[in-house]
Amino acid sequence: MLKMLEKSREEGRAEVIAEVLTELVQEDFLSIEKAAAKANMTVEQFAKVMKEILEEKEWFLDRISLPGNPRKLTPEEIEQLEKEGRV
Repeated sequence: MLKMLEKSREEGRAEVIAEVLTELVQEDFLSIEKAAAKANMTVEQFAKVMKEILEEKEWFLDRISLPGNPRKLTPEEIEQLEKEGRV
């Protein structure tokens, strides 16, 4: 049981580190190559993780910014959402 908790804690730390490194890359404070090295990943692996983190962040921001008073979308808005794969 203790090993499971330790593993879970390590995975949580790795996730937080990846999120922080992603923010630093996005804000041009760190290159993706250096971020990948700090995460002990290849650039390709880190790019994949970074993409997942950014997609989750976009989904979260979409969810928390939902209007309190929903309105009907225009056909153009629906079409754009469909193109983005968000509908």
